[in-house]
Amino acid sequence: MSYPAELSGALAVVLVVVVPSALLWNTSRRAAHGGLITGADNRISTSKTIALAWTVIVAWMVVADAFIAAFPSKPPGTFSDLLGKASDLYFVFLGGPFAAAAFAKASVQTKMAQGKLTKTPADTPTSSDLISDDNGNPDLYDFQYVLFNILALLIVAVTFWVHPDMGPPAVPDFLAILTGGSALTYTVNKAIATDTPQINSVTPANARIGDVITITGVQMFSTTAGGAFPSVTIGGIGATGVTVPTGSTTTLMATVADAPSGMSLGGAQDVVVSPPLASPITARNAITIVPDKPAITTVAKQPVKANDLITVTGSLMLTPGTQPGTAAANTTSVGGVTPALTISNTSWSVTFEGPYSDSQITLRIGDQPVGLGGPGDGALTLTRGTQQATTAVKYVAAPAITSATSAAATIGSEFSFRVTATGFPDPKITTSGTPPEGVRFDAVTATFSGTPAAGTAGSYPISITAANSVDSVVQNFVLVVS
Repeated sequence: MSYPAELSGALAVVLVVVVPSALLWNTSRRAAHGGLITGADNRISTSKTIALAWTVIVAWMVVADAFIAAFPSKPPGTFSDLLGKASDLYFVFLGGPFAAAAFAKASVQTKMAQGKLTKTPADTPTSSDLISDDNGNPDLYDFQYVLFNILALLIVAVTFWVHPDMGPPAVPDFLAILTGGSALTYTVNKAIATDTPQINSVTPANARIGDVITITGVQMFSTTAGGAFPSVTIGGIGATGVTVPTGSTTTLMATVADAPSGMSLGGAQDVVVSPPLASPITARNAITIVPDKPAITTVAKQPVKANDLITVTGSLMLTPGTQPGTAAANTTSVGGVTPALTISNTSWSVTFEGPYSDSQITLRIGDQPVGLGGPGDGALTLTRGTQQATTAVKYVAAPAITSATSAAATIGSEFSFRVTATGFPDPKITTSGTPPEGVRFDAVTATFSGTPAAGTAGSYPISITAANSVDSVVQNFVLVVS
């Protein structure tokens, strides 16, 4: 090989192989939704990789011949002469992989849209993606496609490297048939590959008659089957209200129907989805039918106080079929449920406010009832028709001074006045201000007592404070001595 050929070959390798490869490596690493050789599932695409490899090889040969033709020792027309020797089979090598890549992409996207195929994104692209399926198992058709194209690429690359000044090397028809045939089997495999029809999940695991359940899976129905939804049975009884969320090809929603007269529906039950024009798909013991009995398991936070937002968790709290949502402030009933908080036979208003579902609701505690005190124990009740769920709750109450704002005393006569307050925990009573001579305040009994001394006639303003862990309140009290 001549010096110009060696130089042109080296430059071509740098320009067409090393630089694009570095860019390719960087792009593939960063691509999260499909890169130069990765698909939207973050796996290295077999068809994209083969198409890119042939593009790089052909570009390398063109650039190398361009360098050779540019040397002064070469006569005019050298470049055209070199490329003119190229076989038409290079169009097969280039066009075949690109056609396979385009067809594979279109086929996969169509089947995903029809619900026949699901693609779970991979954490990291790996070289094994080239010859394996999405589960990491070796794929014979991918392996054959990659192997025959690697052989052809190596033969072309080595032959050209040895004699770059002779133009792109001639290739035998047999080599083109190998790569073309493997491309055909590869695309056919992509066209017929589908997921096995199956039900992946049924939620919730426990449901009542009238509850809406969600079924997820693959190949449960097809968008090309005339738009017909599949039928669903639960325990052999046809479900009602079968719907498909807008834009979904993997999810069904259905309502648990009551058993006909003479039959009962309870315990673990099979869920069967019967797609149009296809065999039924069964999920054994996928759901348990339970009695319609609401229950409360926890109330957070506790103890509760006026204007608190509390979260109530439990089960079957709403009317069957009620879908999760968010209640506006001061909503008195959701899903047929009315909440109530009872403290020593006193009703404390409670309303819905915020997210709600069958297993969790958010409630707002209303204003504190007047005169509320201990012992700090109450009951939260959810009422739905004839059904009730009740749980004990702890509460605290802000203090309120209930005694009069003034009192009268007489000089020389014994005087006693007790300050009273409500709240829980019991509030501590303190005062600020000076009472008349002969009268004092006992903080233990919260009582003013004594005999006003001579010459103490007049008005004595005193601030009385009642405080506990919830709040404090101040009363302006006046003791009048005459």
